[in-house]
Amino acid sequence: MVRFDERFFTLRECRYNKEKGTAVITFLGHDNFEPEIPKNESSITRQINDLLDGEKLDVDFEYFTIPPEYLENQFGNPEESLKHLNAYAEQVAAQNAALPDKILPMKSREYLCGVPIKTRPIKIKYLRASSDLQVTGGTISFFKKKEYKRQHEGAEIIKPYFTFVLDDGDDRINCVFFPTAKTFQKFEKLGDRSAICAIGVAEKRDDRLNFRVAGVSFVEF
Repeated sequence: MVRFDERFFTLRECRYNKEKGTAVITFLGHDNFEPEIPKNESSITRQINDLLDGEKLDVDFEYFTIPPEYLENQFGNPEESLKHLNAYAEQVAAQNAALPDKILPMKSREYLCGVPIKTRPIKIKYLRASSDLQVTGGTISFFKKKEYKRQHEGAEIIKPYFTFVLDDGDDRINCVFFPTAKTFQKFEKLGDRSAICAIGVAEKRDDRLNFRVAGVSFVEF
């Protein structure tokens, strides 16, 4: 049994797929639990890896926010509290079951560079124009290295960047990546037919959605 901070989380379920080597752990969150999420995921992942003694397991996390009406008995009868928490989880699960399946299925993920990816990718058609980071994936085509010029302290500096198209099998999106000195050589490992998931910002330009990549992982679909 894994340990976690019960002040902020209640473990709802863990779905394990032995064939794919993946697990999805669902928590009910209460109080001000959002700032505790990184610590919770790091601790749980470390405990699972210790239990597996070196075997690799791809762990994802889901969180349900609990509204106040379901916590009215939190400090009373424990059985009554659990009944309220489970009722809420079942309600959310029923709502989610009625939604379209947005998740882009994948078998494995391996970090390459940039911002780490900790959530499962969604299909391209479900990306929305937003300043929030989103994760999608697919196969690369039309991979190109380009250059742009900018002025810095009176001198002209030439900077590299990459453009490519990401195809998830149903939809495509144009992507751009501006590397740093740290990420440039790693990103150059990519090319046409590379399978990746990418985290970044979806931006709308000329009525077309584009994806500004902030981080990349290799994947197997």
